[in-house]
Amino acid sequence: MIPDVAAAFAELRRRGLIALRNAGYTQGDGWADVAEHRHRAELAGHKPRGGVFYHGQDAARAREGGPLYLAFGAFVDDPDHDAASVALAHEVVEVLQAHGFTVVWDGTAGQRIAIQPTTPPVTPPPPAKSLPIVRKAGTKQRGSGG
Repeated sequence: MIPDVAAAFAELRRRGLIALRNAGYTQGDGWADVAEHRHRAELAGHKPRGGVFYHGQDAARAREGGPLYLAFGAFVDDPDHDAASVALAHEVVEVLQAHGFTVVWDGTAGQRIAIQPTTPPVTPPPPAKSLPIVRKAGTKQRGSGG
């Protein structure tokens, strides 16, 4: 069975994180989307603990067979930000592994979490060779005006 990113992210949301799939196209876009979702959550009376996401470039890289990188961060002020972000990332890794993903991460706030590909990339077949069109004697070609 192939692990389900949507299910893992749903669990992270239940745990109080802003967990977004395909958030913008860059990390800057992704963090802007996280900030918007955080603002909406806070207006609704929720207090999210942090954010985790992957963006469009990450998704494209993963579709080509590479790892899916996740950005993460805790919603706390300095000087506790890095320590709180690392604790949050450990929780994210735990959830991903419970959902069947193989995860690589160095345990620091400076490196994103990498979900390893679950299957080898699909190599597209070579282009089809053009075959000559064979017509029976005495048949007309359609659409040629003749």
